[in-house]
Amino acid sequence: MHWTWYVLFFLLLILMIIIFSPIKIQIQVHKQGKNDEVIIDFWFLYQLFHLRKMIPMIAIESIHEGTKFKTETKVSMVSELEPKKDRLTPEKVTHWNKQYHRFLKHVTDFYEVMKRFLSHVHIDKLYWQSQVGTGEAMETGLLTGVVWSIKGSILGIISKYIILTKDPILVVEPNFQQRVFRTNFECIISFRLGHVILTGIRIILKFLKGGGKRWLENIPFRA
Repeated sequence: MHWTWYVLFFLLLILMIIIFSPIKIQIQVHKQGKNDEVIIDFWFLYQLFHLRKMIPMIAIESIHEGTKFKTETKVSMVSELEPKKDRLTPEKVTHWNKQYHRFLKHVTDFYEVMKRFLSHVHIDKLYWQSQVGTGEAMETGLLTGVVWSIKGSILGIISKYIILTKDPILVVEPNFQQRVFRTNFECIISFRLGHVILTGIRIILKFLKGGGKRWLENIPFRA
């Protein structure tokens, strides 16, 4: 019987390590003219595992054909995957939006659950630098003020629900000589896996309580 207790203790220890393990997400956005790049890094299980999602190019062809984009996924200790091409069409967006709102109808207090989860989320770094210009001094000055206002509003909303562990760095540089819009954004978010699991359990319970099971049975599942 002694070995059984050792096994149970070991399994409990592994479970506790997983539950309390931090998840870190780093988001980088670089935009300069038509050169857009989005890089998202995920670290979990005390940074033993690392996953990188790269979106190096976004090309808008037409509103009817949809937005065509290419993504690359890299996982540590795993061979590099081939780039994946996909197309984001208005039909897909409309379909996802309808399913999302139908889902919300069956989850009572969804926003309260998410608000509780966000109270455990930390932003360890927030850097947002932008350069704007129209070629006209007056217009550039007005545009600079608008950008400052937008960034301030976004920061106010974020700080209301999420903990900022370090002072954010916001920069807006006016360019009076040429028409330009460049931006560099970097954000590091961290939270514990246990809070994700707990939030998921709460959402599932409220979803089933709100009649979500019947809705799922009638959903025509499609990509």
